[in-house]
Amino acid sequence: MIFSLKSFVNHQKMIIFASSLRQKAMFDLMKGLKAREEMLESLRFLFRHEEQLKKEGWYSDSEFFEVVIQTFLEGIEKMLKE
Repeated sequence: MIFSLKSFVNHQKMIIFASSLRQKAMFDLMKGLKAREEMLESLRFLFRHEEQLKKEGWYSDSEFFEVVIQTFLEGIEKMLKE
């Protein structure tokens, strides 16, 4: 099978394009994972220190759960945006 220079160049362009799409997908995945990890870290902190935060007057029971829900919603929004 004989390839012309034009078909070879087109093939190379397709490879470069596919590679750039894969790199963009990986970059988007990493950004999404970073947003997810940030949200989980915030939630871990809140639940790890729940009793102390309530005891010291930072949050009432209802305020604490509002903060948890808000943290979760902000994390989801960030993941969808990125």
